[in-house]
Amino acid sequence: AEVAERFIKAGLHIGLGGAITRPRARRVRRAATVLPLASIVLETDAPSIGLDGVMPADTEPHHVADVALALAELRGVSLEEVARQTTLNAERVFRIS
Repeated sequence: AEVAERFIKAGLHIGLGGAITRPRARRVRRAATVLPLASIVLETDAPSIGLDGVMPADTEPHHVADVALALAELRGVSLEEVARQTTLNAERVFRIS
């Protein structure tokens, strides 16, 4: 989280992927709970990194919904809030209107 905060202060966004779905990924899960939601974009890392219960080779872009759900659960907020904010963040990062 401390390293990510330096990137955020530099105006960058932090990508969170399948690692946050794994209970043993304590550092990234902790970071997911404390970093500002306005600075987070979601990804799947497909096909390089799997999710909890999904092997890397089986990871596909649609698994980003699982990442969003994990983030919502970790933060104690609704899936809708995570989806809304991370979509806005991605639109800003990729200049999608």
